[in-house]
Amino acid sequence: AKKTDRFVKDAVEARLRMVIPYIDTWPQAMSILLLPQNITESLSSLMNIVDEVWYYAGDRSTDVSNKSVSVLY
Repeated sequence: AKKTDRFVKDAVEARLRMVIPYIDTWPQAMSILLLPQNITESLSSLMNIVDEVWYYAGDRSTDVSNKSVSVLY
């Protein structure tokens, strides 16, 4: 569990570091993603990131579990 926790933490941190080159325009990008017409695509992108992190952390389950659903809250 510790190894998985560390992997997930590192993966999320690495993903956030990918934003650094775009930090000046990031707030505008986030506001565009939150427009009503973009919510479906935004949530889809978020769920893909969550799924990829957990997949590479070793989770090969195909069910909708708390870790996937909790990202929506």
